[in-house]
Amino acid sequence: MATRKTIPKTQKPKTNNFVTILEQHLDKYNLSANSTLEQLREHAPELNAQLHDWTDRKSIKDLLVRGTKKRKAFSKEQIGVLVPDKRKEKLTIEERAKYCAKAGTALDIFAHHLELGPKNKDENEIVAAASRQSTFRVKLAEGGVDTATIDTFAKDPELIQESNKIQKERTDETMANSDGIPPHFSLARVRERLQNIDTSKIPNRENLADVIVMLSMRPSEVSSLQIIHYEPGSEDPPAWYKRGYTWYCIGYKKDKGKKDPRRFLSMEKDPERARELLIWIQEAIKARKLRDPVYDKNGKRNIGNVRSFNEFLKQKPYKSLPKDLRKTGGKHACRTHGGPKSTPQHLSNLTKIALRHYIGLDAGNNYSKGDTETEDSESDHNPESESESAENDEISDIINIYRMAMTKATPKARKPKTNNFKSILEQFSEKYNLSAKSSPKQLSKHNKELGASLQGWEARKCVKDLLTRRKYSKKKKESLVPDKRKEKFTIEKRAEYCAKTGNKWDIHRHSINLGPKNNDRKEVIASASRQYRFREELAKAGVNPEIINNYARDPALIQQSNKIQKERRQLRELFDENNR
Repeated sequence: MATRKTIPKTQKPKTNNFVTILEQHLDKYNLSANSTLEQLREHAPELNAQLHDWTDRKSIKDLLVRGTKKRKAFSKEQIGVLVPDKRKEKLTIEERAKYCAKAGTALDIFAHHLELGPKNKDENEIVAAASRQSTFRVKLAEGGVDTATIDTFAKDPELIQESNKIQKERTDETMANSDGIPPHFSLARVRERLQNIDTSKIPNRENLADVIVMLSMRPSEVSSLQIIHYEPGSEDPPAWYKRGYTWYCIGYKKDKGKKDPRRFLSMEKDPERARELLIWIQEAIKARKLRDPVYDKNGKRNIGNVRSFNEFLKQKPYKSLPKDLRKTGGKHACRTHGGPKSTPQHLSNLTKIALRHYIGLDAGNNYSKGDTETEDSESDHNPESESESAENDEISDIINIYRMAMTKATPKARKPKTNNFKSILEQFSEKYNLSAKSSPKQLSKHNKELGASLQGWEARKCVKDLLTRRKYSKKKKESLVPDKRKEKFTIEKRAEYCAKTGNKWDIHRHSINLGPKNNDRKEVIASASRQYRFREELAKAGVNPEIINNYARDPALIQQSNKIQKERRQLRELFDENNR
């Protein structure tokens, strides 16, 4: 029976090796901490030839700093001469351009241009090399080199064209997929693969991932989820039955209380086809032809299965996580059944049905931006639900969600414990002998150190409350814990500053600073309002209107803000109509 051979790992060089290398070199040339810089510089190349990378050089530097019983520690200057920093040997782009502008010939320019080119055919390296060469041309022009010489000897049209092509493809991919869905799991591609599945063959892990997306299910639900058909008879229907829906799901996970059947909604419009694909996957798992992504054959959680499925999804072209497949499926389902003019609240309601649990109002709001490679979606989410009663139920669902969002109180964030700030304040006061009797000048000297240990307005408020209890005056509290809001530029001050300098790039920078901090809908509206006030103040200060429009106006942000406000008005009108 053959024994399994272990592959020996590549060992890092031991510190002892560097000790012997250093000691032999110092003994050979009689070098020590008393040697001059010239003596050390003379023998540095031989020592550095034995050091292959920065880790080797760092080990030698550490040994020289420590010193031993036999020799003293070397000074920082001596270490820099004996083991020079290799990074400083490389010329920067500016230094290359200065050299070529002063004494360099056309051939020197061409040689430096080639050195800044791509080291390999990797896309990132091509883009970076084109950027380096572009900077080199700019610096040459600033140094007074003739434009014709630059274009002839420092410009590579093919590289520029290739770099632009790569960046354009990346931009198009990002714009078409603003929700962060990997291209492999876009609606069009998943739908195409599902249509081409042959259930007579054995499924693979890609088929499993596509079915998880199709049914918006958790990986732990693969073996337990079931799709059932239900139509009520003449008797009273059960409480979980929803008029207009005849397909439901059971066997889903993570639901509190009794697990009643939930309405079925999927990116696959034919429920029978969806059930067929789910059974196909489940039969393969039972026959052990396909691994369950979570559980083993005994129904117990298997770490190996989980890790294997995770690693599979991490590789190209999938680049995803198991938990993201379910979210992607929910977005695809609401896109498929939502219709071209659906409100965010209606999309949220569809996503709730697809995921089989309640999610917030804003879910699906941003989905209309991405995944543009799909065909126009149809508005009906169930071909059997065309009656007026179904439409009324849908409207009532939207109104109920809106009411819940209006009445539901958001959970308050926990405040940091006062004890932590109490100890911070006591230690700080004892360190600098500060008290309520100290003058504002004494307190303001040390406010930066105290402010560095207080992160967030809640922390500063807690410390101010503690100072109030210790009978600090308002002026002294302000000296020790200044209001951070006063340090920020107001919109008026920003406009006044930009009007004085007259620099259009200052205007653009301040406009960006006033832009949205995140993708929250309220923040989008607030930032559009801030930028509008900034433009008004610039106009009052006498800035050219053309400059204002070019450098302080964001049409996309204005359009997005107007769209959000319009949706809110429509929802408010709908709510008011149903309350009459």
